[in-house]
Amino acid sequence: MRKIVSSLTLLAMMLFFNSCLDFGTSEDEEETPEIEGKVWVRIIGASGDKTELAIGGIDGEPANRVYMCELKGSTVAGLYKGILTSDNMIDWDDNIPNTYLRIKGSELEFDYRCCGALPTYYKQGVWTGECGPLKNTTIQLAVGLNNSEMGNVTIKNVSVDGKPVPLTLLNSVTTAPDCSSNSFLTLPKPTKSNQNGGYYTVSVTYSAVGISGPYTATDSETWYEYYFKTGCNKYKVGINGMNKFGLVPL
Repeated sequence: MRKIVSSLTLLAMMLFFNSCLDFGTSEDEEETPEIEGKVWVRIIGASGDKTELAIGGIDGEPANRVYMCELKGSTVAGLYKGILTSDNMIDWDDNIPNTYLRIKGSELEFDYRCCGALPTYYKQGVWTGECGPLKNTTIQLAVGLNNSEMGNVTIKNVSVDGKPVPLTLLNSVTTAPDCSSNSFLTLPKPTKSNQNGGYYTVSVTYSAVGISGPYTATDSETWYEYYFKTGCNKYKVGINGMNKFGLVPL
């Protein structure tokens, strides 16, 4: 009987000991924050620059999209965009050195690892909106070209206000263009407007052989800004409603 009681006592002690082991985070400890899905605000240092960094959680953008707002007063004030890679490095769209991120305690370390720049540190905060809303408000235009639909016409180029649009060659495998791998044009704000609003001039230049021999021509049409939605707009080259070459919705 004593052996049974001793065994039960030992078992109870083992269960009590295991229940006291800390397999998680105690109330006195702070969880290591995730980098993505948060807004980080720069802890002001000697420069006095104020910066907001949004990593993910951006409406209309991929989960690893990064927006950085250098607030007024900074020598490089403005909005910058990039992509967070799998190794916590920001690859910027603009001509900015790659940035390496890591969590140190409850702070985010932001380090260019080059150019004599010192790491800066961020804490979790809010996006004030000084650089605009935390959403994708850009207009991207992706245009496809299926040469088999062009007959004897050769499409030379497509442009918007004189800026060339990259063309994605369409076939049975690639059936639509997309806004990746730089195969699109980001439209700036229109420089022209009338009573109907801002507009762009979309032009398609092509060559063909006519009765008098080979020739080259350009068809142009007006596209108002409100024709496009925010984000990726997909079209292909074709005959439009005016029986000219232009952009045709997919």
